Amino acid sequence: MAHANHPTMAKGQRWNLLAAVAVIAAFLTFELPHAGVTTYHPLVKQVDVPIMAKEAEAVLSGVVEKQLNSVRGLGPAGDDMVFTRWLIKPDRWYKGSTTKPIVVRAMGGQFGLTVVDVEDQPQYAVGERVMMFLKAQSGWDNEYRTVGEFQGKFHLETANGTVTARQSESGQSQPLTAIESAIRSSM
Repeated sequence: MAHANHPTMAKGQRWNLLAAVAVIAAFLTFELPHAGVTTYHPLVKQVDVPIMAKEAEAVLSGVVEKQLNSVRGLGPAGDDMVFTRWLIKPDRWYKGSTTKPIVVRAMGGQFGLTVVDVEDQPQYAVGERVMMFLKAQSGWDNEYRTVGEFQGKFHLETANGTVTARQSESGQSQPLTAIESAIRSSM
């Protein structure tokens, strides 16, 4: 009886296959416990501009430059949370200052197989002009979150020479000068 010739893998190919299987197994080991879609429905305490100005470490206007990578960390309740990070280039400081762009985190986003949708978070778009009330978070290496969640971020629009600030979630709009006056009176 003749032996059939079976193609065999070269030793290098076996090692490459074994390495690929090990990488996939490691990825699944770390990601599967977090996989899925989670929706959070936090209740947000209503805050006004003077309160946000007092609580904020930084108040600024600027442009959303780009979305950065998402990170996994602990949320406010100590649970596993995904944060989407945004690079903001400030053009005016009302409180605090730096010459560098800053990074702002918003709860929610996708990290690996984990997708988290969180209500009451500010939404950002690249190129958007914004005004923000920000507070640094412990352990975040100079990255910020908005004070009052969505309430701490305003979309700035200019029409007929007047700059208007609008909160996306509430839809409330007011002249930027009214917000600037409230900030000055609270400090």
